[in-house]
Amino acid sequence: SNLFSSIYNIGPKISLRFVSSFVSVTFIFVYLCMYKLFQEDSIIINKSSIERGMGSITYYKNYSDEITSRGTEEEVFEKPVDTKSSMFTKINHLAPDGLPYLGANLKENDCIIGKTAKVRHLATKRDRSTYLKAGQTGVVDRVCMSITNEGKRRTTVRLRRQMPIKEADKLASVHGQKGTVGKIVPQVDMPFSVQTGMVPDLIISPHAIPSRMTIGQLLEMIGGKLKAISGEDIDATAFTNVSAEDIGNRLKKFGYSSTGNERFICGKSGRLMDCSIFVGPTSYQRLRHIASMKIHSRSTGAVTILTRQPLEGRSRGGGLRFGVSLFEFTKLISYFYF
Repeated sequence: SNLFSSIYNIGPKISLRFVSSFVSVTFIFVYLCMYKLFQEDSIIINKSSIERGMGSITYYKNYSDEITSRGTEEEVFEKPVDTKSSMFTKINHLAPDGLPYLGANLKENDCIIGKTAKVRHLATKRDRSTYLKAGQTGVVDRVCMSITNEGKRRTTVRLRRQMPIKEADKLASVHGQKGTVGKIVPQVDMPFSVQTGMVPDLIISPHAIPSRMTIGQLLEMIGGKLKAISGEDIDATAFTNVSAEDIGNRLKKFGYSSTGNERFICGKSGRLMDCSIFVGPTSYQRLRHIASMKIHSRSTGAVTILTRQPLEGRSRGGGLRFGVSLFEFTKLISYFYF
């Protein structure tokens, strides 16, 4: 029922014999220590790159309901009117048949599928509609009506939601170098290359490489750099004779350093940085661990009948459990910090 679709996919610059294709986006990538924001493998990302659509995904979610018989009740898809639950909910986007219009922008607590149940021999109707829970938003992308094998009417509504990269979202390279976005920096504050003037898309700490020994990512960067300049096909398949020295010598013919390093100018101070920095294109993937789909907080709300304590669970608007473990202690610290 859930689907994540990546936008603007660009395959890796290098060739892999055993992998036909995989979903990824090519970033201009540098290894650099700056801004003091590299705790826990966090990533610094260029704000202008995000505004151009880099790494953006589309999230699809299906909502389904069907007509069921419940004793003396007769259910029908229609717009709920004069019901207790619909008095506090927006239902203007629903058609008379209880289905939302295409392109309607829905927010939490909105009715997405209207359904009522009429009790036989009574004039009253009960609301059996489907409502969006807390944090669920989107645009109506598709509405389908079908008949099940049992002969019941079934309705499915698909919501679409654009999700650009935001702080705390998770990214990972195809070599397993995963990390969360620590800060989104404006392009004017990002460093830029002296030789080409290019501003990188991602900045990651160089300390993430030695302990994990992902040498394939370094070969991909220097090999992708050569392919972007010369157009030559670079074979970087694992367990083959990939020579970094040979790639470096070919880079040198085009006026670049054989190590793949370049000098950069700091975007904040305008001064030349003291060291040369390793830079090149790298394929990165957007992971489904998205901060906006996990963040949760509440003040007052529903409680359980038995214990009078808040409900549990983000989708039900529940509270945060506060105990004596390390996680509860961290919640208290984050509350006072933010």
